[in-house]
Amino acid sequence: MGQEKRVLGHHARSRLVRTRHEDSRVDDPAEGSLMNNAETSLLLKDFLAVVHVEVRERLDLQNIASAGATQFDELAFVEIFAGYMAERGITFAPQPCRFVATVDGQPVRLSGFALSDELDRLDLLVTVYAGETEPRTMPEEMAHEAAEHCGRFLALSASGTLGERVDRSHDAFPLISTIAAAWSEMQHVRIHVLTDLCAGALHVPELAVLGRSVPVEVFDIERVFDQRQDAELQHQFRALNSFRDDWIASISEAATDEGEIEATAFVDDTGRRLVDAEEFSDFQRCGFVRSVPGYGAMQVDGYAFDDADGSLALLIADFCGAPDMPPIAAEKARRLFDLAERYAAAALAGELSRDGNPSGDPGIGLAADIVRQQTGISRLRLYLVTDRLADFAGYAIDSRVLAGIPVERHVWDVTRFHRAWVSDSGRDDLEVDFRNGSGNGIAALHAGSSDEYEGYLCTVSGAMLASIYERHGSRLLEGNVRSFLSTKGKINSGIQQTIAERPAMFFAYNNGVAATAESVEFDEESSRIIRVVNLQIVNGGQTTASLAAASRQGHDLSKVWVQMKLSVLPSARTAELIPLIARFANSQNKVNESDFFANHQYHLRLEQLSKQVLAPAFAGGVPTRWYYERSRGQYVNDQKNLSREAGKEFLLRNPKSQLLTKLDVAKLENTWKGLPHQVSKGAQKNFVIFAGWLAKRWTENDSAFDEQYFRDLVAMAIMFRQTELIVKAQPWFEGAYRANIVTYTLAVLQFSVLKNGKGRQLDLGEIWEHQRISQPLCDQIAKCARAVFGVLTDPHRPRANVTEWAKQEACWERVRDAAAPLSQEVVDGLFDPVSRKYASGAGVQQVGYGVFARTAVLGIRPGQWQAMLDWGTAQGLLDAREVRVLRTACRIPKFVPSVKECEQIWSIRSRLVREGFAEIQLG
Repeated sequence: MGQEKRVLGHHARSRLVRTRHEDSRVDDPAEGSLMNNAETSLLLKDFLAVVHVEVRERLDLQNIASAGATQFDELAFVEIFAGYMAERGITFAPQPCRFVATVDGQPVRLSGFALSDELDRLDLLVTVYAGETEPRTMPEEMAHEAAEHCGRFLALSASGTLGERVDRSHDAFPLISTIAAAWSEMQHVRIHVLTDLCAGALHVPELAVLGRSVPVEVFDIERVFDQRQDAELQHQFRALNSFRDDWIASISEAATDEGEIEATAFVDDTGRRLVDAEEFSDFQRCGFVRSVPGYGAMQVDGYAFDDADGSLALLIADFCGAPDMPPIAAEKARRLFDLAERYAAAALAGELSRDGNPSGDPGIGLAADIVRQQTGISRLRLYLVTDRLADFAGYAIDSRVLAGIPVERHVWDVTRFHRAWVSDSGRDDLEVDFRNGSGNGIAALHAGSSDEYEGYLCTVSGAMLASIYERHGSRLLEGNVRSFLSTKGKINSGIQQTIAERPAMFFAYNNGVAATAESVEFDEESSRIIRVVNLQIVNGGQTTASLAAASRQGHDLSKVWVQMKLSVLPSARTAELIPLIARFANSQNKVNESDFFANHQYHLRLEQLSKQVLAPAFAGGVPTRWYYERSRGQYVNDQKNLSREAGKEFLLRNPKSQLLTKLDVAKLENTWKGLPHQVSKGAQKNFVIFAGWLAKRWTENDSAFDEQYFRDLVAMAIMFRQTELIVKAQPWFEGAYRANIVTYTLAVLQFSVLKNGKGRQLDLGEIWEHQRISQPLCDQIAKCARAVFGVLTDPHRPRANVTEWAKQEACWERVRDAAAPLSQEVVDGLFDPVSRKYASGAGVQQVGYGVFARTAVLGIRPGQWQAMLDWGTAQGLLDAREVRVLRTACRIPKFVPSVKECEQIWSIRSRLVREGFAEIQLG
């Protein structure tokens, strides 16, 4: 009963979180957690429909099995309802049994029974089955009448009268004769009236049967509904407890491994989860606790800028870690939100960054960025994350605005994190109600359906689409579309012109949007879609974002209408089908094939290799695997159905410390290719850059991605993770910017080896064989890291925010200039790649600095070389030879420079960047 599961899950969730909105915002308490009457009625109606559907399904099966003999809906209904009763221990081993007759002018009726083996307990069941679509109140006389009919069956059976008048072939005869023979031994006899009507507080008095009192109980649709919810609630609470226990244990383990306090590990963990849930595009930890005159105490633990919708998210964490699940009260949530909001207010006012940030404080650096980007911030989203249970619906708050920026408050408690973790999509449900405001749904034409697809053609007002985008932000956009907007810019001048000058023609001029959803609520009478769950725009992101921007600028969107193609997909297949729909829907737009790389064959290849290639075993241990997680949650899902022993064996063979994800691989590859400034832009943006590079290499020679490639990739991962530990152990390390330090350290180490190693390379094969790096290499990494830290936190850096400075190519140029010289031990440990056999043309193994330079040169968009040539010439920084060399670069890709020419081009480029040439995006 899939629909029942959806309805009950929603109801139990509402009760579990107790007074909270579906979007977990802190809003009006009048919205309450215990469902209001309207919501309860709607869910009860849904549940009633589910029961009726199951009755019909059982009748259909019984008709097939009985070769067309007459079947009765009351028997199917008894099976369903008595089954619910048995689950709750109200009855035992119920059996449907229909008996309808008139004896001595009086109606006699039975629908089922439950009889104990010892014959001491008897429950008689009689139904009042209406089969109506709307929940309806049961008249009192109807309940009394049903009970009397069943009581008459009991009295006639116990006296032996009925047994004398019923044919022995009747299904009820064994029960009738048993009652007659064992009546004196039956100590507990009850009558249950089962009905799909609503009995409310209806009470039916006991019946007198042959001198005995027989209690009567009504079991109605509301009682079943409530008890099913209680059972679901208990199940969810047990699952929630289990999730939290595992969550706290993993945080404790991470804190121990990282040498940090659990509260810090909690911030990192929740930040990653919110990225997975697509609440954040990328997340940066930023611990800041301070009291500022005029503002008071303030705190922020992390942040995320979203280029696609212009929002800024600030995170504040409340970590308890207690073994039970204590609640967090509304007043504490208010105080925590106020801490984050005071930080935002002080930052926007320039109070925190007025004196610069010479010490590299993350909170001061973020404040400087907030001031710099203030005019582009569309809204401020405050996130409270906690491992507690939010025990409130919310509390009344005014619609807040800071410096002209709307402020939202979002609560992510243990319930919401669990809900995202168990969902197929990895996100909390995004529900869009098209009736919000003055709307009454959107006009839609049903466009066919199948087992895996249902389509609608719709029209939606520009004002509504803009409002929805403002409400949900870039989470409304499918992942590839979001990446496209964040890297290409979202405001389309043509769309803006149409909105401003000819809004009534928008429908005619614009291609509209294509969207997907997991479910819809469609009103067939009005042909309108009322509500959708997990709406995703897969084409038309620019249209949507531009409408929102126009609305913020004060444009009237009342005459703007947008066409929308809506595809409703089963949740189990959304991860597979949405990227395909997005790819074909965007076939006419400038969305690169690499934007859809998340479903590339490369990931299937890595998954296969991770299962085939075993890491060396040491000291009598067993060979292990480096597990490649191709899809979200795959590592956990592979363990769910295992026994305790099998689970231990799985973890022994696939330790969590050897887990690799797609984002990990992108980070490793771009670090190794000398793009630490791209890695520093965050996991999602970095993945887009990596995808563009690898899509080309795969097309050129996919066979190069073989076992040797996988071993080298693992060796890079080993270096990366050991470098994290090395950095953490340094006396100069203060706990901030470790991710930036690590990627820059390994990138500059690789650069130095390629440039000064005379054709020799770091021996990744040796690292694979020993599953660790040598001590000389550890010492070299420590030296490189110290130099990197000096550049990142240089008081004279051009950006106050170290994290933002690390994203600039000019930072990478300075790090290369400050690279620590290679020790003789490291040089002696390098190997000559010529002595080993590589796949020809792979483009994966880089043989020397020249190839490194060639890869970097070819990775830059051709038009940017002309921009560099023009800038360098205008500044008088180029001689005649350098002009000729850069003109060679301008001819790419029609002409590909030699390795030697690429070295010269890269050298010129590096110098011009140091001289002030603007940062260039690699693709």
